[in-house]
Amino acid sequence: MNRSWKLLLCAAVLLALAAPVMAGNGAVRGGPLTLVPKPEQPAPLVYNSMRAPAGHVLALQWAPGIEALNAAGPNILVLCDDSTHGGVTGYPAQALQWLGLPYTAYSSQSTFLSALLNQKWDLVIFANENAGPTSSAVFDALYQYVACGGKLIAHCWAMDWTEHIYFASLPDYSNHPLWAALGVYSTMGDFGSGYGGVPDPVYWWSPADPIFNMPNSVPQLTVLNTVGYAIFGQHLGVLPGFEALAGYTMAPAAGEAAIVVGNEGRTIFRGFADAMGGADQDTDGIPDHVELWTNLITAVMAVPDMFDAVYVDDAGLSKLCLNTTTGEFIYRVFSGKGAGEYAGVATITWRPNGSFVLSGARGARYALSVYHDSQQDLVKGYYRNFDSGANSGITDTHASQTNVNCCP
Repeated sequence: MNRSWKLLLCAAVLLALAAPVMAGNGAVRGGPLTLVPKPEQPAPLVYNSMRAPAGHVLALQWAPGIEALNAAGPNILVLCDDSTHGGVTGYPAQALQWLGLPYTAYSSQSTFLSALLNQKWDLVIFANENAGPTSSAVFDALYQYVACGGKLIAHCWAMDWTEHIYFASLPDYSNHPLWAALGVYSTMGDFGSGYGGVPDPVYWWSPADPIFNMPNSVPQLTVLNTVGYAIFGQHLGVLPGFEALAGYTMAPAAGEAAIVVGNEGRTIFRGFADAMGGADQDTDGIPDHVELWTNLITAVMAVPDMFDAVYVDDAGLSKLCLNTTTGEFIYRVFSGKGAGEYAGVATITWRPNGSFVLSGARGARYALSVYHDSQQDLVKGYYRNFDSGANSGITDTHASQTNVNCCP
């Protein structure tokens, strides 16, 4: 079964389980919106539009109404600073509401970063096109999140902003490992003439792919508005193992990608911002950019998690992230000899009562033995590495807890 059919099947199941209850006019019966006032604090000095995002909203939390089937829903974190379309109520938020998925959105990178580091998230959306980073901290955290198997949809105007004359003296983030983790590198910026200009249209290179058709049919993004941005995005090169589905040329061309999918479908990087959106070419009442967001979110959420179980030692000495189907694992030793991160694939043997035994592969340069007792809600075991000398035990007496992040 190829990738497109797998995505179509998974997306259909996701939509069946998470379909929003629609009002007669097509709007989601949802809410309430919870707005957190923005405290008086200095704003970052650099903006793509030469101005801070409009409004005084630091965060927004939204959940579907009680009629919606998925009122509990996944944990979704959003950074959106597109002031043209409402900042935290911008296009990613509108798409999530259309899908009936709860989320927490921020326009401030500092509060977004705090949330990212301190909670487990099923999906992270980083729609950064206006406010500039004050350090690499957000990129560092996103890189770690992706490396831990997290699901990320992102675009970022500061990916290679020093190429633009207005930002040439700022820190250069073009070689940050986050971009390689997402399978991309910038080949050329999509710049306006000064602030403003004509953004480059985006064409579908794989028009039959589900991200352009499920749940909405999305027109190519060829009708765009002129906005007061210096940087509209980037033309992208694609690293091996990743797939470009759209680009700035009508036919696929090297260095011209605009949407890149990778990490078994868990990540999508877009080379373009949202502020230029607003067109509704198929006249269905939903902006084309919002339709694209609904499809990107649907596709990524339909992909199985890399690790579906995380166990933390009661004494805080170790952590085990595990795919309970494949046996893939990351074992972290937090202190002592051989402290570090170890990855591998172990054999997992399930028992009729829901318990399992995890054991390392024969001949490997490590020993792993973990027992999960579903009746006692207990995980107990050890990891030893013959090269580093790591010798770590793990005991988790609350094994079924779910709000645990795989990342350190």
